[in-house]
Amino acid sequence: MIAVLVDSKLIAFSELPNKKAKTISDFLLGLIEQNGLNISKICSDTEATNTGNWTGVFVRMKQKIPELTYELCRLHLCDLILKHELNLLFPESTSSPDIPYNFVAEVKKDWTRHVENYQSRTDLNDIVNYDDLPKTEERRDDYRLLLDLVKAKRMKLQTNLPAKIKLVQTPPPICNSRWNSRAIYCLFAEIVGGYEDEAILLANEFIVNYWAPVWFNVHHSVDWSKLCEISDKTKNIMKKHNLLLKDENPFTNDGAERVFAYANLKIPRFRKLDYLEKDLIACLNKK
Repeated sequence: MIAVLVDSKLIAFSELPNKKAKTISDFLLGLIEQNGLNISKICSDTEATNTGNWTGVFVRMKQKIPELTYELCRLHLCDLILKHELNLLFPESTSSPDIPYNFVAEVKKDWTRHVENYQSRTDLNDIVNYDDLPKTEERRDDYRLLLDLVKAKRMKLQTNLPAKIKLVQTPPPICNSRWNSRAIYCLFAEIVGGYEDEAILLANEFIVNYWAPVWFNVHHSVDWSKLCEISDKTKNIMKKHNLLLKDENPFTNDGAERVFAYANLKIPRFRKLDYLEKDLIACLNKK
């Protein structure tokens, strides 16, 4: 499936026969011609299919539109940074498509028990807001959970007081490609599950003090220099994408993620994909 947005408006939600770069680029070029669009910049995730130097989607499209420029989704870049930093702390290797850290499977298995035990506590305190983090998060439930966990860890570091958190009963996906899952499971393990493993504690300090303020503000002017406590490998990634200083006009494709989340709710009602596409376009473009 592919979701295509232009100026934050959904114009296509379609099923492609495969995920090959040629298939995707041909589809996008056809959309541009069909809709008479004047496209100067595209944004996508970090998949090699999109970013490949020789036969990636962008390279193929630039052959047809020479003035086209490419912007890497800043949310995906943040996820890439987090993955590399946490892989240094949790060097386990696996061929599974899931997050390869041993504690993640344990936490997911006991998620409900951890939630019930935490919610039964009588010493929980109102959550504290911080200037470098948003007060609320309305886009998605996993974003809100991440924000609450980040603030709860900050409170623990600064006051050692446990925070009231609006927890979810169903554990988030542990697929290796999911945004935020590493951060959510790391923070949940310590704050809710009571894990005190040194690697988890170090990971969480990096998440709440350096990574989260950038991630939650990535739609605005972002100062990437805040990510100062990072490895040489991560610094090279940021240098490659020229993200060492301020990023005044950051690009993200989380609009596409919201389309897929909304589509998952609608799929049972629609037997034909073209009907689903029309409904998505009508509903999501109202604003």
